[in-house]
Amino acid sequence: MDRDDHSNAAPSAPSAPAAPPASAAPSSTDDSKPATTPQQLDLFAGVTGGGLFEDEEERRRKKKQKRAVSEEKLFAFTLLGYGGAAAASRVLTAPLDRVKVILQCQACFRGTTVTFNGLTDAATHIWRHQGWRAFWWGFSPHMWNVFVGTGVRLLTYQKLRLFFLPGGEDAHHGAELVVRETGCFIGSSSVALLVSYPFDVLFTRLATDGGRPGAMHKRTFKGLWHCIWTTVQTQGFSPFYRGCGFCMASSVPFLFVALGAARLYEDHILTRIQPARTTPSRPSTSTSGDFPPTDQKMVERSSVEPLRWYPWNLLGGMASGLLAQTATYPLDTIRRRYQYDGSSPWSDPPWTRQFASIAECARHSCRRGLGDLYRGAGVNALKVVPEAMVICCLYWIIKTKIPP
Repeated sequence: MDRDDHSNAAPSAPSAPAAPPASAAPSSTDDSKPATTPQQLDLFAGVTGGGLFEDEEERRRKKKQKRAVSEEKLFAFTLLGYGGAAAASRVLTAPLDRVKVILQCQACFRGTTVTFNGLTDAATHIWRHQGWRAFWWGFSPHMWNVFVGTGVRLLTYQKLRLFFLPGGEDAHHGAELVVRETGCFIGSSSVALLVSYPFDVLFTRLATDGGRPGAMHKRTFKGLWHCIWTTVQTQGFSPFYRGCGFCMASSVPFLFVALGAARLYEDHILTRIQPARTTPSRPSTSTSGDFPPTDQKMVERSSVEPLRWYPWNLLGGMASGLLAQTATYPLDTIRRRYQYDGSSPWSDPPWTRQFASIAECARHSCRRGLGDLYRGAGVNALKVVPEAMVICCLYWIIKTKIPP
């Protein structure tokens, strides 16, 4: 039966009319309203902004866009919260930072055999011969290092979590979780280190400038830009990455100790101080598929809220970091001495290097004994108290000021 015979025949039972093909035009002899084509539906959906005609792809796109906005807010909050608090704490602890670096590097000072005995001796020398402002020498590259390093580390960490932790942290347990987290942190820290390492070298050279006992307390560099220009003129650009590979290698034991201690603190101490509460999820009424209805049963899930653990989570993180710093402090001393090497006009001839490689610097330091490698470790531990106070207070203040 052709189309005309089918349209004139009386149907035996009511049935839904068949939809015309997309390419077919409505008949001019048909008195009924022309059928709506898919192109018209798409046009209507575009004009009205979606609604019932919004396809699944559009909904996924909007959901992904909303998630991206949330991630941007989280990144901004973390950068302002932690970066701002860390920067403020560095302002307070800058004098201790400079004294620590001087104590670490004084074994490599040229032209003098006098050394400082400790914190009091070095601080008194700086106060008498250079003034109170000298405690903040090298502070500007230190601040750049904080913000640049923190920003790059956060951006890289978000990307690497998808690779190292597929399915999230709950999908992995025990030593496997520690190894995966360490890999994620090492990757993000390595990228951040490549970007911010020159600031660390500049901080070491500016902090040790004028730190020689006796008559050699005069300042060589007038400021940050003078230090950069003098370094490029005398040695080129290579000193800005001197010891970078060694620093990356030393970050591996540091992160293993820090993350392992943080995991033990979270499992055995933090959860007892503030146990994670369980909140009921929304019950499902679906009866389709293989999943049974859950009208009569509430599904309990763990709701972990890091902000509810404040300030114990921050204090635990700082304690874990201090433990890792103490364990790897000799490596930090070797790196600082290698960064300082070649920045002294008191050498003969001036600006010449004492060590040809990081291995030679390590051998020179190890021959002086373990106590020499731990010079300034007490000052480094002393910094934790004011840093913890400032970071915890400002972190909470900044958090409450940022809108949700």
